[in-house]
Amino acid sequence: TYGLPLHRCREMGYHDRVFDMLDERPLTKGEIRDVCVILFGEDKFDGVVDPLIDWDGFLRSINQMMKEEELQYVSLFLLLARAV
Repeated sequence: TYGLPLHRCREMGYHDRVFDMLDERPLTKGEIRDVCVILFGEDKFDGVVDPLIDWDGFLRSINQMMKEEELQYVSLFLLLARAV
């Protein structure tokens, strides 16, 4: 599932093939990186390791980016959560 901001983007016509995969199957590590680049911005990925090479290092980088973001309401769980 994903939060309201991403849902609104899709409703307004933003299209990227990786978003079509979100509710169809588990994403590959490369696709997870692609989604994160869209969500956080290309400029935040300077120096972030490739998830295919160092998954734990990639997760540490994503966790740091998430700490800098506001919480998003996730209606499925009726709570605030990180975007990723």
